[in-house]
Amino acid sequence: MVGCISPPKAGHFINAVEQNSPAHTAGLKAGDRILTINKHKIVDTMTHTEVMAKARELPTQVCITCLHTVLGPMVRHYALQYGFRTVPKPY
Repeated sequence: MVGCISPPKAGHFINAVEQNSPAHTAGLKAGDRILTINKHKIVDTMTHTEVMAKARELPTQVCITCLHTVLGPMVRHYALQYGFRTVPKPY
């Protein structure tokens, strides 16, 4: 018998988005999958704490690449600024 360890899958699922938060304002939704934060690849084996540490690297902004799955697969890029209204950045 040979044992295999599957490689980590890309992304970290969003379970919930806080109402009126920068993520909510930008359009992130529960069920979306975060692929990168501040150009760091995010994988499913990372803990929530590890993902949030990547998000807090920059003092006032976080750049996120996200795969929307609610309305069909679509990759979106966001630049969220803390305390400011933000919108998705087209690529």
